[in-house]
Amino acid sequence: TRPPPPPPPVFPPAPPGTCDPQYPVAMADTSMTVAYYEYVNTASSTDFSFLVTDHNNAACKNQKPYCVDVCGWTLFVNDDIIPSLTYSHDDTSNAGKQVVKRGDQASVTFTYGPSGTQSITYGISAPAGTTLRQLCRANAHPDQGNKRCAAMVKSSANVYSMYFFNEDDVALSNYPPPPPKPSVLCDVSKPMDSSCIIVETGRFNTPDLKSTVVDFLVGNKPTSTGCIAEAADVIVTFKVMLKPDIISELSTGKSLIPRETAVFNSAQSNVMWTWTPPNANMQAHYTFNVAGVKSTADICVQGNPGQPADTCAVQFEGKQNCFLGFVRLVKDTSLTWEVGAEDGGKSRAGIIAPAVAVPIAAVAALALLAFLFMRRKKKQQAEGSAGSAGALAAPLVGASLNSEGDLGRASMASAAASDVQIRLPASPAPAPGQ
Repeated sequence: TRPPPPPPPVFPPAPPGTCDPQYPVAMADTSMTVAYYEYVNTASSTDFSFLVTDHNNAACKNQKPYCVDVCGWTLFVNDDIIPSLTYSHDDTSNAGKQVVKRGDQASVTFTYGPSGTQSITYGISAPAGTTLRQLCRANAHPDQGNKRCAAMVKSSANVYSMYFFNEDDVALSNYPPPPPKPSVLCDVSKPMDSSCIIVETGRFNTPDLKSTVVDFLVGNKPTSTGCIAEAADVIVTFKVMLKPDIISELSTGKSLIPRETAVFNSAQSNVMWTWTPPNANMQAHYTFNVAGVKSTADICVQGNPGQPADTCAVQFEGKQNCFLGFVRLVKDTSLTWEVGAEDGGKSRAGIIAPAVAVPIAAVAALALLAFLFMRRKKKQQAEGSAGSAGALAAPLVGASLNSEGDLGRASMASAAASDVQIRLPASPAPAPGQ
């Protein structure tokens, strides 16, 4: 039994003269597919090919709820590139069977499609060197997220499916290796100010004149302020774009440990945390330390489009949204590097031995035993000629811990991880042969 389709979404109507199905369904539930098939760049043009296939046959009817014929498909494009586009078809009798829509909802709609068991290839040609990023319109559909392109394959049975893709989704390509970006940035980004998760402050300090500490305070604003938030179950990552040579000198610690530190190539590097404050009004510090006295320009990548000088490019990325911001670091002489068990293991500020757990009761008992010993020693000195030194010869622990008059009842508790922790310097390694 075919499940009832969901209610129609709010979406721009189809261009006049084209089929206009109203109900969105997952492509996996239909007999239809659309794919970014081929990219060919030559000296004279760039050719994009798209393959639309239908498998509306008996086997489909036993496996999928929507076995339908394709009545057409739409690619959402940038309006300013439309005048330079030309179109091609497998069957030349279909020449001219496309409808172009201009303006904010620019698109190209092919008004025919495969039926039964059939595949058709459609071509779009642009000036030489055109990339998919220049062809497609970002944010064309509410569910497009960070994908660069959106396409809609439509059926004569009043249902349609969406397909979102990027340049690396192409099946066949003579793409040249892409030039390195100045940093690892989303293809489609919104300003950080519009995000609910933002960097509230950026600080740095050189507390020992041997290293530089950088700290970002990240907060989560309530949606009542009008900010954009991801769904509650979506993890939003936080990246700071760094100079590549900084990665080898990077230490991380304090509040959080990065889940990933990566160098992508000679021009791309970042430190990324895969956790950010999930709830409104929460805050968290993200801190790292680098060797030497460094400026912002020494640490953070510079030269991104729109980036002010001497700032750090930061990025928050979720499932649907990517936000880019530029943060200026302010000197804060109170900022220090806290080395310890939370350090990422690369700190050059010193070596910390594993914690030794000592129960509070044990510390208190030892202090009281020392006090008793001194009191008895003073008593012995005062009574010197009276021959009372025998009191000092008595077993101190037994006499003290069991004396109702001195300590009352006391017991030695077993060590627990939650008890006081004392950090000790690491012992030097023994010399060979010792």
